[in-house]
Amino acid sequence: MRAKKDFLIASHRGVIGAAIADNTIDSFDLALRYNTDILEMDVAMTVDDELFVIHDGMEPRLLRTDKNAQTMTSDEIRQYQCYTINQVISSQRVPSFDEVLEHLKNRCLINLDRCWIHPDEWKKWGKIISAIEDHDMLDQIIFKSPPEEKYCRFFSEYTAPLMYMPMVETVADLFPFLNSDINLVAVELKFASDESSLLDKAFRDHLLQKNIMTWGNAIVLGQEYVLSGGHDDNKALLQDPDDGWGWFAENGFDIVQTDWPLAMSQYFSRKGFQVLSDSIKY
Repeated sequence: MRAKKDFLIASHRGVIGAAIADNTIDSFDLALRYNTDILEMDVAMTVDDELFVIHDGMEPRLLRTDKNAQTMTSDEIRQYQCYTINQVISSQRVPSFDEVLEHLKNRCLINLDRCWIHPDEWKKWGKIISAIEDHDMLDQIIFKSPPEEKYCRFFSEYTAPLMYMPMVETVADLFPFLNSDINLVAVELKFASDESSLLDKAFRDHLLQKNIMTWGNAIVLGQEYVLSGGHDDNKALLQDPDDGWGWFAENGFDIVQTDWPLAMSQYFSRKGFQVLSDSIKY
């Protein structure tokens, strides 16, 4: 999976703005036009076991309801139209997971978030994997989860070599997953400062030797969530792009997640990095 480019750009829930709602077909199409290599998205399962692409918990903003998507039926969720960031109703609806998979087949890599969030977690995992297998898209999907022992066991024992990426906050978090039975293609590094042991050169060299890619987060989720030591989209756009986005390239990250893929790709292109592809159109 290692990139022919200098690194890969991942778009957080597609590209959001104005009349484009997150986790929708339109947001994903726009992200691909803006030079995205990996689409990050969230998956929810309704009470009648259908899968939809939505970040559950965001319904008050996105659908103007306090009801969680995972407590709805599939018919209920299909009745809603999405609201834009200006809180104006749009023509977009919450897409089913099947719709999204079919739309993105053979077009990009996909990173699935929140697969583990559900009262019947293992049923949800099973439904997600079954849908991906039905669409013959295992080679496009990167699964991720917290670094818990149950996921280490699950991804070790699953019959197909599912591409997997744990989200780690310490070096020790990763050790159980350095297992030849796990198709560990990447690791998401989450750290509060540049002093984190996750940035230790020996550790990073070890990952490189094992051909494990490193995923960094430039996204800003709020003041209480420092994902990459303050090197983020806001710093890049409003203060110092070299210390915001450029820092990831200087520190050897293979994947950077952003909410601003077009601006990021243009910045890195100006700096001489190979990030552009034929997907970008104006």
